[in-house]
Amino acid sequence: MTIGRTVREIAQYYMSEESFAIKTGKHLPNRGAIIGVIKDLRRVMFPGYFGTENITDTAPEYFIGNTLTEVYVVLKQQIEIALTYQNEENKKINRSGACIPYLCIRNSGLFVAS
Repeated sequence: MTIGRTVREIAQYYMSEESFAIKTGKHLPNRGAIIGVIKDLRRVMFPGYFGTENITDTAPEYFIGNTLTEVYVVLKQQIEIALTYQNEENKKINRSGACIPYLCIRNSGLFVAS
């Protein structure tokens, strides 16, 4: 596969996906929040390399647990926003809740579906 073909296929995908066309008045996940989650995950995976923390000065379990708890809270909120936006756009909200494979929102809560 050539770069040109890859570029055309990705561009065609962009044009076919309405999720790239943001509607006025709709809320999408916050770009800064998602970037923050990625940065925090990098800090957990490579402590001291991407952040200023010194793991030897504190208990690694505390650093990891605290950071992952913060990631969970932010990511949960952003996923709920994304699911709400997607379902508003597709008008597929039903009484049982909004779902994509394995994730659902019901009664303002996010959970993993079986």
